[in-house]
Amino acid sequence: MRLSARLSLLIAMASLGPLLLLSLGASRVGSQQMLVQVSEMQASTVDGLALSVDTWLSDRLELLQQELSLFDVESLDPSNQAGFLQLVHRSMPAIHIASLLNTDGVEISPSVVGTADEVVSAARFTRFRQEVSQLEVAPGAVVVGTPYVPEGRRGPVLAVAASTTTGAVLAVELALDEVAARFSDNPAFSTALLNAQGEIVLAQDMTVIRPENFAPFTTVRAAEIRYTISDGTEIIAASAPIPHASLIAVAAAPASAMSLPGSQIQLQTTYFAAVAGLLSVVLGMGFARQISGPIVRLRDAALEVAAGKLGGQVPEMGGDELAELGSSFNLMSTFLAQSAREISAKNDEIEAFNQELQERVEQRTAELKQAQRALVRSEKLAAVGEMGAGLAHELNNPVAGILGMTQLLQARQPDDAMLAAIEREAQRCRDILAHLQRYSDVGDKAMGENWGVVELDVVLSGVLTLVGGPFRQRGIAVHLEPLPKLRTRGDRAALGRAVAQVLTSLRAAGCRGGQLDISPLTRPGSIGLCFVLSGAVIEKSDDWMASGMGLWSARQVLAAHSGELIEASAAVPGTASWLLWLPALSNA
Repeated sequence: MRLSARLSLLIAMASLGPLLLLSLGASRVGSQQMLVQVSEMQASTVDGLALSVDTWLSDRLELLQQELSLFDVESLDPSNQAGFLQLVHRSMPAIHIASLLNTDGVEISPSVVGTADEVVSAARFTRFRQEVSQLEVAPGAVVVGTPYVPEGRRGPVLAVAASTTTGAVLAVELALDEVAARFSDNPAFSTALLNAQGEIVLAQDMTVIRPENFAPFTTVRAAEIRYTISDGTEIIAASAPIPHASLIAVAAAPASAMSLPGSQIQLQTTYFAAVAGLLSVVLGMGFARQISGPIVRLRDAALEVAAGKLGGQVPEMGGDELAELGSSFNLMSTFLAQSAREISAKNDEIEAFNQELQERVEQRTAELKQAQRALVRSEKLAAVGEMGAGLAHELNNPVAGILGMTQLLQARQPDDAMLAAIEREAQRCRDILAHLQRYSDVGDKAMGENWGVVELDVVLSGVLTLVGGPFRQRGIAVHLEPLPKLRTRGDRAALGRAVAQVLTSLRAAGCRGGQLDISPLTRPGSIGLCFVLSGAVIEKSDDWMASGMGLWSARQVLAAHSGELIEASAAVPGTASWLLWLPALSNA
């Protein structure tokens, strides 16, 4: 493009600047005003939905309370109790299941299930009873559960329980079909119903509803919530709580749909700007011929800058706009030189950062290799235990045969000392094999119905009393931190054997002068013990390798109790750390 054409274009751009600013300002004001009005409409819509659902639900809860207060259901005979359930079931089309329960959750009268238009399956009724059992209903109160979609049904339902003053409970499954209809016929916004956890219960258009953005507003009204969905579309939404059911009503719409009038204003203004730009180009070409000389000098200086001669300057070209252009070029050239120096410095910083990152990667790789070695060592010990259990199963029959033949020979020669010794050693082998088989079967046993509460801290104290002597003989100090009550459910004797196996294996791994530290562990739903052995010689100790059966059998016992035994990564070389976890007693 020739210089005159470029100058004409610059003049056109300068003249179009104010018009473009006016266009942007007008479209911005129009968009903002429209956003305000639509946001107010959106907030009004979501308030109306929340009030409608809350009123619908409160009316039905009040009707249930009134029906329950009109009859002394516990004193009615069975036929009248059945009639009462039929009355409740027919009083509201939304009720698909009606049950009358006593204080222990047992049916007082057979439940009324299903409607003329909808059949309730056994799985759906079982889910309903599970939901009701989780509701804590005080005498004379009504409690609403969390909405859910039962098997075989597309729409969600609610479990509602109302209690009399004497403790009898009227439980119903309330279908939310009427509520769903109110959330599906809104053409202006995408509406949804969320529960207290921010999960979608009903949604007109799930593509514009992102539940996590509404979790902070479960109990308060939010007039304007902004977020962006996966395709980059900005969404503006409002929410309102529904107190009677701990639900949230949501209305949302793309921001682009709200700012459409502003875009139309901007389009029309752009059209007029294009016409004005064409006139500016025609007029600018007449003035371009008068200033081509100074511009050529600027061109030559720009070529020098492009060739790498940063910081080059042009001479002064008078006091008009061309002089200002020359000054601007000189300033630009100076800034380019400064920017080049800054870029060089930044490159040096990036190179240093890359070097540091490489060192961190190497350090992390070394840590992963160390963790892998610990995992391989743990798997080897488990394999030793499993192989011992298999050998016990295979050797049981030959040992039984040897013992039987020895006893037959003893019957013929009762005074033979050698036969007595063979019998004694064969009996000992059979006892050892039986012991190994008992451990190999631990993992297959189901939870015993007669298991009781076990205090793991008391079990540990008893086991330490038994194995403390061997630790002292080996020269290993045992340090036990104060333990809180660690309560679980299981077989006390089996858990005691498992703890003893862990301690015996750790004793085999230790060397004289070492120390075993035992401390309590807790996490949500679990209790445990941490064993840290300093002065360990795991890699070189034959006793440690032989103790693999003990650790394997301990894992089997803990697995039967829904627990686990984990070898933790050693924080200090020469130490061994093991974590023992068991389920915590729910009422502990």
